[in-house]
Amino acid sequence: MNPRLRAAVALVAAIATGAFVTTCGFAATRVATNDIHSNWYLLTWSNHWALRAVTSLLAFAAAGFIAGIVGRQHGALLALAATSPAALVWAAYLWNPTGAYISIGYRFVAILVLATGPYVAIKTAGAGETTAGDLRSHFDSRPSVSVLGVRWFHFLWIPIYIYGLSALLAPVLFVFLMSIRTAFRSEMSFLIVIIPVLVALALGFSLQVTASGVEKAYARLAGFSTEGRSVPLNLIAGPAVVLAADVILFWLRTLGHKG
Repeated sequence: MNPRLRAAVALVAAIATGAFVTTCGFAATRVATNDIHSNWYLLTWSNHWALRAVTSLLAFAAAGFIAGIVGRQHGALLALAATSPAALVWAAYLWNPTGAYISIGYRFVAILVLATGPYVAIKTAGAGETTAGDLRSHFDSRPSVSVLGVRWFHFLWIPIYIYGLSALLAPVLFVFLMSIRTAFRSEMSFLIVIIPVLVALALGFSLQVTASGVEKAYARLAGFSTEGRSVPLNLIAGPAVVLAADVILFWLRTLGHKG
């Protein structure tokens, strides 16, 4: 592929990845917190500023990595170009020309993103370039219309899968965090103490099964492997375990509140 065309593709892919991660974080936060307040916007997610900060940095990291691995060279410049729209939006928000009220939490998020986001993107872009260098011969041997070794038409369903997976994983993580908070704030009864432990085990197992399934599915789609279970079976295993964990953990959390 022509280097200029590759750079253009990398830039578009990085911008789309950053926006997609933010969208997944938005949906996951609303599902996990079950927050029905109306003040949900592009930058401010009700009063969940800490989750917004984490999502922003993840978006910068993901955009940087994609810029590096797809572009293969000048990853830092591509990462900065891809993440500059988000940085400019946060800068405008912090500047606040309208004089609207901005909570201390979201002021912190804006400063954190502006101070560390570009650095995170540059570092992950370097990791992406290194990975691309290691796998370059394999990627180049794949069909011409492919990204990271995966044929283009698979990207019609991959974002839908990731979006749904993030909505399933979020409640497990949220219950884990809330269980720890409850354990510290409540009387240390056996049930209150054991719930965070059970949640941690369920969360770890869910993440392990999901990560393993996604890794094996990618290996099949990108041509690294032709052995093992089919792609659908690998991709279904993780969400099935996560869904079961969601049901069990929310039931345990309900028992904890009753206790």
